[in-house]
Amino acid sequence: FRRVLFRSCNAKKTTLPRKSKPTGTVQPPVKGGWSNEPESKAHKKLKEHVANNPALVGLPKNTAKGHMEYRFASADCADVVFTTANSLLGVEVKSKVSNEADLTRGIFQAVKYQALLRAEQKSRQEPPTATAVLVSEQRLSQKLRNLAEILRIEVFVVSCR
Repeated sequence: FRRVLFRSCNAKKTTLPRKSKPTGTVQPPVKGGWSNEPESKAHKKLKEHVANNPALVGLPKNTAKGHMEYRFASADCADVVFTTANSLLGVEVKSKVSNEADLTRGIFQAVKYQALLRAEQKSRQEPPTATAVLVSEQRLSQKLRNLAEILRIEVFVVSCR
């Protein structure tokens, strides 16, 4: 399994210890509970912060600003997508107001964005090298860190003041 990374704005990096098998239980995600509410101010602020600061998700500082509300051919929409010289990086953003169910959905959204970005690359006859990550303003529970590790989704914890 790929290690799950946690990063804050001050660029301190913590890596989970490598294990042969994730510990604890991973429960199935809660289905439903989607909100019909408009985007929160906290979510929009975090999304803009990430789009303007590619280093928060491990990209070089000179990477171009991320494309917000990136629309896929499937009509799904990623919070942010960065284009680099040789790949794409999709970002799902979860603000400080997200609960456990919303954070769980965020991990699965990142899985979906990676698959969709790779499908787009394949349709252009490019190597499918795209990845996707989750950015959260809060540290994930052990259960969610296990889930992210199993699904091979990197998680970056950032603060957006």
